[in-house]
Amino acid sequence: MTPRGRGKLIGEILRLYTEKKRDLEARIREFKEMKCSSPDRLFEELVFCICTPQTKARAADNAVRELRETGALFSDSREEIAYILRKNGVRFHNNKARSIVEARKILPSTLPKVLETADRNPQAARDFLVLNVRGLGLKEASHFLRNIGYDNLAIIDRHILRTLINLGEVDNMPKTLTRRRYLEVEEKFIRLASKLGIKPAELDLVMWAMQTGEIFK
Repeated sequence: MTPRGRGKLIGEILRLYTEKKRDLEARIREFKEMKCSSPDRLFEELVFCICTPQTKARAADNAVRELRETGALFSDSREEIAYILRKNGVRFHNNKARSIVEARKILPSTLPKVLETADRNPQAARDFLVLNVRGLGLKEASHFLRNIGYDNLAIIDRHILRTLINLGEVDNMPKTLTRRRYLEVEEKFIRLASKLGIKPAELDLVMWAMQTGEIFK
């Protein structure tokens, strides 16, 4: 991208940030308040993040809502969970249903300890989740921690990568994101946020809104 093109895109980011600043601050407050929720509510948010890969966020959110309302979220029926995921448009519903059932074996009982770790070292908490929760990679674990108030991690998905490529921060769309590559891109993202004077969590929401048209989670 030419310097002029980069400058124009930076201008769009800052314009949207200014325009949506009140909404962004409200969303960040909601995330931070989530940290004080019950273990069951935190587990719901974790399930949302398990459901999001290659699935629209709204579809994942609708699925989690139905899982909660029907009581299926804490049932032992993988088939029932898979049915609700598929019904709401969650891709790879069988695999994700298995991840949800297996996650329940160690969560939500261990979530308070995860939060204690995250208060000291969010990266260590993220690594714990990646190692111990089936279906969570660095992106999904970062997403979960961001959604419960830890705002110095980056959710490196295709929306973010596409914007970083357009800004010249990243050369091309990687076929896969290894741990090393993820952390390299995350560092660039956080450095960019610092240059712009925007919190990483807010910059993520702005870039996501530029691609999808809404500030969600």
